Amino acid sequence: MEYLNDSVCLKIKNNEHSGCSINFIGCIGLIMFLLPILTIFFLSIEITFGTILVCIIAWLVSGYIIRLYLWNKYGVEVFIVNRNTLETYNDYKYFKDNHRVYDFTKLDIVFFNEDTILADESKTNHSSIDNGQLSLIGFKLDDEIILSHKEIPITSIIHISKQIKIKK
Repeated sequence: MEYLNDSVCLKIKNNEHSGCSINFIGCIGLIMFLLPILTIFFLSIEITFGTILVCIIAWLVSGYIIRLYLWNKYGVEVFIVNRNTLETYNDYKYFKDNHRVYDFTKLDIVFFNEDTILADESKTNHSSIDNGQLSLIGFKLDDEIILSHKEIPITSIIHISKQIKIKK
């Protein structure tokens, strides 16, 4: 959690994965991207409609795989809470995706404990929450709930909620 002027920035990083498996995915994506170009260049294949179609499909699939690699290697989910706006996006290190800005009049931080939505940390029974128990963090904006993709410890969510209420 970072403080930027009048806003609070929450960054949720991906869990560490095996470096070997992540690098394997990255190599497959890179090979799929370069293979059509190298094949045309070295085999001097005539460029026809079918060749172009195969190249486009290979590049689209490799783009997805490279994006998957970047998300697993560097991916960060970012929430920026200002006075009356919530900004969210996914940061892949080299580009940002799913950028959205939500306006609100009332903000509550919610989390889930045994399929129950809990919004106000003062009413939460802390004895029923384990120290390492994980939950998605949600931002309840008026009538809409914006959820994270990754789980974080509930104790951290309660701390974040308190910090955001202090900043407001």
